[in-house]
Amino acid sequence: MIRTVLYALLGIFLVTVVRMFINVIGKAISEQGFGSSESAEQPRTEQASTQSAGGELKKCIVCGAYSPVASAPKIKVTDAFICSEKCVSLYKS
Repeated sequence: MIRTVLYALLGIFLVTVVRMFINVIGKAISEQGFGSSESAEQPRTEQASTQSAGGELKKCIVCGAYSPVASAPKIKVTDAFICSEKCVSLYKS
């Protein structure tokens, strides 16, 4: 009985150590940029930009999408909110 408990604890300990080791190696590889391609970096960059933008969300009068006010292009429109340069060109036409 005691031997079984000790084997179980040893197994849990070994699994934990191996997972920590793999985590450290994975972080080192990702920091060095090994094995990454431009297509793999694209979603990470988009995710980081949307998370860091934050702030108040407003609805675009052109496309209806909700976007952070801080990341919107600075244009002179009345009280309307336009989310991107593409929507600005659509609004002006």
